[in-house]
Amino acid sequence: MITRVADAASFHKSADVRAKMKAWKAGNLYFQFLPPYSSELNIIEILWHHIKHLWLKIEDYTSTNALKKAVDDIITQMKIKYTIIYT
Repeated sequence: MITRVADAASFHKSADVRAKMKAWKAGNLYFQFLPPYSSELNIIEILWHHIKHLWLKIEDYTSTNALKKAVDDIITQMKIKYTIIYT
């Protein structure tokens, strides 16, 4: 059995694709569709969550420039000072 993961994009669930599903299943090919919005599976969402909730300090929000510098510093220091462990 071969399983492919697909997001919920409209073309993945189009009439053409649905029409081929039966043939693909007969050929032992199955699709696992992700939920419409799955932030816990989106790497950039996980990164932004860590930046906002763990690494930025309250003083980083004092101005646009301070926030930009803090985010730039965090991105620059990824894998050195800041790491995320995916489980």
